[in-house]
Amino acid sequence: VSYNVNLPDGADETGLPGVPQTVSYQYNATVTVDTTYNHQTVTVGNTIYTFSGWTETYDDVTVDNNGQFTMPAHAVTFTGSWVQSGTVTYDVTIQYQDENGIKLKDDVTIEGQTVGTSYASIVTEDYKTDINYNNQNYTYDDEANASALNGSVSAGSNTITLVYTLDNWNDEDDTTTGGDGIPDK
Repeated sequence: VSYNVNLPDGADETGLPGVPQTVSYQYNATVTVDTTYNHQTVTVGNTIYTFSGWTETYDDVTVDNNGQFTMPAHAVTFTGSWVQSGTVTYDVTIQYQDENGIKLKDDVTIEGQTVGTSYASIVTEDYKTDINYNNQNYTYDDEANASALNGSVSAGSNTITLVYTLDNWNDEDDTTTGGDGIPDK
């Protein structure tokens, strides 16, 4: 009995168990199919594949529910099967700070982003609202954030730092509402 792992195209064997050894059995012997690869996964690009079992194409070999079969009078080769089981995703952390690097509010983590997703598509209007920090109004600054939003999600750690500019309370633009929503520069 021999085994062909049959990895998906582009898959790397790193971290997987070795290919089960070829073993000879007597005719009519009860053989248990190797389970070393059960529940193993491999990643190709952003796609995760999970080992789904061994297949064979012989009319005289039937593997029972216990993973066993009776050895026929010829060699048997099992071929591994893999199914797509998911997509690799990464978290993106959004940091909020003023033009001097002072943190204005807690970071927000957006989970489940795939490689190549643009930062501009992640940072929707919900993340661009004014921030009140120490009784001062800070406004999202499109100009200051243009370069930060040019990136895209990559494998590993992803952080977008958004810059907010002070919009002075009771400034000359608006003496009653505490800021006019336009960054003071």
